[in-house]
Amino acid sequence: MPTQDLDQLPWYRQFWPWFLIALPGSVVIASLWLVFISFKHADSVVSDNYYKEGLAISQVVEDLKRATNLGLQANLAMNHGVLTVSLESEQPLQDDQNLPIGIALLHPADKALDHRVIAKPIGNYVYIAEVGDIPAGRWYMDIYSQKETDNWRLKGELYAPFDKAILSADQ
Repeated sequence: MPTQDLDQLPWYRQFWPWFLIALPGSVVIASLWLVFISFKHADSVVSDNYYKEGLAISQVVEDLKRATNLGLQANLAMNHGVLTVSLESEQPLQDDQNLPIGIALLHPADKALDHRVIAKPIGNYVYIAEVGDIPAGRWYMDIYSQKETDNWRLKGELYAPFDKAILSADQ
């Protein structure tokens, strides 16, 4: 097509105006897509009550020290979504045998996968809890007493799936 014919075509029938319009148009579409993705996969919100949580951290540290002083160890067994926890201690636990314990299985990346359950005692420092199926991967585990005073806490990391695992205060 000769140059004279291109000059006589209306602007909307020429290539370059549409090319120049497409550049910022594609940026607008990409920006809207990124906004959609960021809202859909937003990070969890930072707590407003950080002072109270800071005080709770010092309590958790005390509970961990108490577990270390007791020489506490938890033997874990998982069978079809049922978690069995058997506690062993170098020193006697004070009347903990008939009290339930708390268990938190925390996923490091997805808060929606976290499990928090209360394990019921079945005798001789053995506890049982229904946790359901745990997806494969790395998990943080937190086992803690439900007493009003002299609490202890065991924290550790494990990899699912597992049949047996040990959580020790010395880790």
